[in-house]
This record gives sequence, C-alpha cells and structure tokens, in this order.
Amino acid sequence: MSIGNQSIVVSRVKNLLCFLNIWAYLECLNPFVSLVKNQLAKLAITGGSCILIVFAGVVYFAKRMDRDPDLAFAYTIQGVVRAELMDDRQGAIDSYNQAIQLQPDRAISYYFRAKTRYRSGNKLGAIDDFNKAIQLQPDYINAYISRGVVRANIGNAKEAISDYNLAIALKPDYANSYYNRGIAKSELADRKNAIDDFNKAAELFKKEGKTNDYQEAFDRANKLSK
Repeated sequence: MSIGNQSIVVSRVKNLLCFLNIWAYLECLNPFVSLVKNQLAKLAITGGSCILIVFAGVVYFAKRMDRDPDLAFAYTIQGVVRAELMDDRQGAIDSYNQAIQLQPDRAISYYFRAKTRYRSGNKLGAIDDFNKAIQLQPDYINAYISRGVVRANIGNAKEAISDYNLAIALKPDYANSYYNRGIAKSELADRKNAIDDFNKAAELFKKEGKTNDYQEAFDRANKLSK
C-alpha cells in the first residue's frame, strides 16, 4: 500500500471513529435522527473533515427529504465533537449558542451546553441550562441526573436527591440514578439508604453487563456496611 493510500485509510478510520464516539448522542437529538445517522455514517467513511461531514450530512439528508436543513442539529453535533473529541470547550459553547439561536426550543442543545459549562467551572450557568432543558422536555432523565450531580457538587445534596428521585420516577430501572442518589445520601450520613441505593445500582449495572460500574457500586455499598 502506498503512503498516499495509507493516509486516506487513516483519515477514513479517524472519521469513522469520530462518529462512533458520538453515536450514542445521535439517538436522542430529534425524531428523524435514526435516518440521518445512516447518511452521516456513509459520509464519515468516505473521508473529509468530521465537522464538515456533519453539516454536509444534514444538508444532504434534508434535500433528500425535501425539507430545510436542520442546521441547529448540525451545530449541536458540532458542539459535541468539539467538547468530547477536541476538548475545545469554548468552541463547543459557541456551537451550542448557534444551535440555540436557530432553534431555541430544543432541549438537547441546552443540555449539552450545560455539561460543557459545568466542565468549564460555570456551575450556576450549567444549572440554568439544565433547568431550561427540563422545562422544554419534562421527561429528560439525563438532565435531572446531571443537574443533581451539579447540585451535589455545590453542596446541595438534598436538592440533588430530589432530582435523582424524579429521574427514578421516570425510569425506575436506570442504574445511574440510584448510584448518584447513593452518593448524595452518603454525604448526608444516611448510610442505610445509601447502601440500598448502591446495591440497587449494582444489581442494575450487572444486568446491563457493565462490570466496572457494578464493581464500583458494590464496593461503595460494602464500604458503607463496615
């Protein structure tokens, strides 16, 4: 294989890996994303810049569907790429801002901007964005959990527990809710209930085949039991 061909293969592999890393995010962005992602995957394999492929894919699919391109969706994905793969937090926030300007009633853009704001140290700004995401989508489980994490981090363990309770009410078999609630309860010295939560989280993680998460939850429960 020539050097030129090798570089093309490397470029295509990098693009494919880029999309595999954000694949999970694509599932929850909008109703037609399952079709969009198939087009994006094809484009990712053919080479080119990952971020440019996002926009090209959205425009291409929109034309196929005889509709206007969902550029807000594209900016949201661009933000995810910048935050998660490039560690460009300000660039990511700029992308989310563009998405929100174009589509101010889409919860996912506020959710990801909140996560990036939190990582950047803007915890109150993150809570504001999680609040907005929940206002727009009241059944947004990950937004409740993430807001709970931020609240716990700034010392509001009781409010964090309230968020985890809401997440559990929406999805009783979601391990992360119990795990995080266990942490908050242990911070409030509620050992018995914290142990119960860690055990529940361990049980659910085990069912999901998440061995490392299972072990961590099990170890926390075991440590509190001593």
